[in-house]
Amino acid sequence: MKSRIDTILESLTLDEKIKIIAGWPGNDKTRTGDIFGVERIGLPALKFGDGPVGVHWWTHNGASTCYPALICLAASFDEDTAYRYGEALGTDCRSYGVHVLLAPGVNLYRSPLCGRNFEYLGEDPELAGKISAAYIRGLQSRNVSATVKHFAANNSEFNRHQTSSDVDERTLHEIYLRAFELAVKEGQTGCIMSAYNRLNQQHTSENYDLTVRILREQWGFTGVHMSDWGAVYPTNSTAQTIAAELDLEMPCASAYTPEKIKPLLETGVVTEAQINKLIRHRLALMERFGWLDQAGADAQHDESLPDPNPATEAVALDIARNGIVLLKNENNTLPITPEKVRSIALIGRQATARIFCGGGSAYNPPHSSYTLEEALREAYGNDVEIRAFAGVKIWNEEEAVRFTKFRTPDGQQDGVLAEWYNNEDFAGDPVKRIDERPCFHYYVEDPAEGITSKNYSVRYTGQFTVEKEEDYDIYTVCHSNATTLWIDGELIGKPSDITHRRIIKKLSAGTHTFRCDYIARSRGWVQLNLGWEPVSNTLADYDAAIAAARESDMAIVSAGFIAATESEARDRQFAIEELAGKMIADVTAANPNTAAVLYTGGAIDVGPWIDKAKAVLCLWYPGQNGTLAAAEIIAGKTNPSGKIPFTWEHKLEDRGSYNCYHELPEKKMRVTYDDGVLTGYRWFDKKGITPRYPFGYGLSYTTFAYENLKVSGDMDKEVTVEFEIVNTGKIEGAESALVFVGENTPVVVRPPKELKATKRVKLAPGAREKVSIKLPPRAFQYWDIETHAWKRGSDAFTILVGPNAGETPLVASLN
Repeated sequence: MKSRIDTILESLTLDEKIKIIAGWPGNDKTRTGDIFGVERIGLPALKFGDGPVGVHWWTHNGASTCYPALICLAASFDEDTAYRYGEALGTDCRSYGVHVLLAPGVNLYRSPLCGRNFEYLGEDPELAGKISAAYIRGLQSRNVSATVKHFAANNSEFNRHQTSSDVDERTLHEIYLRAFELAVKEGQTGCIMSAYNRLNQQHTSENYDLTVRILREQWGFTGVHMSDWGAVYPTNSTAQTIAAELDLEMPCASAYTPEKIKPLLETGVVTEAQINKLIRHRLALMERFGWLDQAGADAQHDESLPDPNPATEAVALDIARNGIVLLKNENNTLPITPEKVRSIALIGRQATARIFCGGGSAYNPPHSSYTLEEALREAYGNDVEIRAFAGVKIWNEEEAVRFTKFRTPDGQQDGVLAEWYNNEDFAGDPVKRIDERPCFHYYVEDPAEGITSKNYSVRYTGQFTVEKEEDYDIYTVCHSNATTLWIDGELIGKPSDITHRRIIKKLSAGTHTFRCDYIARSRGWVQLNLGWEPVSNTLADYDAAIAAARESDMAIVSAGFIAATESEARDRQFAIEELAGKMIADVTAANPNTAAVLYTGGAIDVGPWIDKAKAVLCLWYPGQNGTLAAAEIIAGKTNPSGKIPFTWEHKLEDRGSYNCYHELPEKKMRVTYDDGVLTGYRWFDKKGITPRYPFGYGLSYTTFAYENLKVSGDMDKEVTVEFEIVNTGKIEGAESALVFVGENTPVVVRPPKELKATKRVKLAPGAREKVSIKLPPRAFQYWDIETHAWKRGSDAFTILVGPNAGETPLVASLN
């Protein structure tokens, strides 16, 4: 008897088969998220939705519940929290009829510079894998397929379409594939998405060893393998991509077109059986979730669900409560109670603006949100006087672009001269036109007539006039690549790996000339903005803010990044903006009783001011209700319990990836992962480097003790680790325990310890809880490059248990 899938396959024509192995871009190029159905045989189309922190395609009014960034979820160190996150997000998907969600992202945190760290789950593969698997189970419990991304070794955003991540076999299996493996084996993810970057010099969407031998044969993945949006475009290697079992080219066909596939079928380079295999994976996914007929696909849309949904918004708030991290609390500065503080000066753009999400495809507009100012006013009512000031308008790029008026090089008309070259060398005769300003945003389509190369360049030249001599903020903003800027013939901004830049320069009154060169090395998502404005525009209430800090009982200053400065398609800086750093220094000088609130997807350089701030609270990107959670923590209504899921360095040079994160001149388009298996805290441990904050660090308003470690079992079968956690403080609190394993005399280079399990417990004052954790044989193994398999090297190991990587009070030997 034929299966339903066999019957459908036999019913499809060749043209229909080719059509349904690529996505449909839709009529609106800002929202691409369908795959074709075949109406003739009743095969339904499916709706895809982005992204990891909320559904922002297919919504009714352009908004949905916005959850905290996944880095905040990872900071909970809790699989139950991750499950509830996925379950709530799946409920939102059902509200809009979404079948497949393009999430979660599990690429590891190699450096704080990666603009997409906030979308991921930290530096440790075991933590990222366990949290993502729980997220996936929660999501898929609502009949929505997850899509784990970006497969694999997509750990930076600069030049992401071209750069090769060169990773040795052992490092790949132990570090950069582990989270994906857990997402497949324990999460049972329905879909997986290939990455933009090359892996060992081959694009991931056509990497047979990665996507067939490892993903399908070793791990047993039977779901749908799709490309990232536009990830196949740079190569168009149709035969290789089909052989690598890329089931869906998204968002639309460039390699998977009839014009490219049919000649390959005629010559036998590609077979129809290979095409059928791709379609089988898609049909099997639809059968698994009940979408093979139109009625089943339509049932995905649950119109009875409210929108906005108070239940999912409550989950978003609770995740922020569990993930916000208290980094410093000198002299118990926090919580702030009306008994000890009657007035607060709240300073910083992040405190007075709605900051809920990082930038790029993860950006998710909510139905409603709170500024930190609004949240604190709600928490304190009339008990505490709060005076709020922006202080410095951090990253005022949009206003600066509108502020700048351009004239052509001859000064005769408004606009700029744009010269487009069909190469990245500014060579040959350009296509010329007059544009309003140096500003463009293209996705896949040709940016100018006749510009068809995937690597192209554009040169803008013109004039601008400033009315008076003063310091100006100069912004160069671009996706994926970099700009070079000259003003009056002086080089202002060199090409760099940090593609969003803000430079302060003094300009004299009068007319100035400029030239801006931009090189695009992809045909995916490219964007450029250029503009400048007086620094005085960004400091409108600065003096009043410092005066208020001086006059108040306490100051709270906010800093860090926003969606414009930490985003997909570009890397960011380690330091915060220069004027923001000055603002913190001036506030702490005006009022020694100052707390800092940070918005960030990873570590930032806090060195210039950290010793002067009495308390530091890291909010990450806390979602639509996260500032309410922050206000609860500041006011003492919630006890902080989050822990940082990465190692926070003093300086960039401390991290193992420092010399192997961006491509080097002698290794053009290649990044060799020279730190190997010693990524993150493993490097700091091995090299004896003391970080600013160790992996897993986070303070509480109470205290915990670890006691009575017992280890038993067989490393070839199962090892049981038992211990007790005691709340030794005066209030209820939650604590996440970390269990590490270290090999005493390894036969290969291994880190001193590696995370193998975590457990979060909530305890009343004086209460204790016994924790029991089972460690499988893999917890003691490494990847052997001789046998290409997992192997235990010796019989002597150490089990370490504690609150973070720098503090493991419980230690036991295992032989």
